[in-house]
Amino acid sequence: MSNSIEDALKKAVEKAEVGQVTEGQGAEENQELSARIKKLMARKTNLQRKKESKTTFINSMKKKLSHEERYEICKNCPNLDKKWKFCKICNCFMPLKTKLRRAECPDEPPRWT
Repeated sequence: MSNSIEDALKKAVEKAEVGQVTEGQGAEENQELSARIKKLMARKTNLQRKKESKTTFINSMKKKLSHEERYEICKNCPNLDKKWKFCKICNCFMPLKTKLRRAECPDEPPRWT
C-alpha cells in the first residue's frame, strides 16, 4: 500500500516540478496539487508510525533470555575471547553485559536480545 502512495507522491511532485500546470488551471490546480501532496505525506507518515509500533510490540513479545542463557550463547560464540571473557566486536566484559536487561548482542544478526 505504501508503494502506491509513494508512486502517487512522486507523480504529483514531478508534475509540479515539470510545470505541467497550465495558465488556465492556475492557482486552483496548484492548491489542489499541494493539498494532495500534503495528504499523501501525512498518510505515508502514519503508515510508517504503525509499522514502527508493530515492530516494537513484536519485539516486546519475544521471550527474554536469562543471564545464564545469554552467557551460554556467548560462550559458544567465535567472537568471545575465552581467556578474558571480552567480546571481540564491542569489547564488553560479557559476564557483566549479559546481566543488563536492555543489552543486546552486537553481532549481525544478534545472537540474543
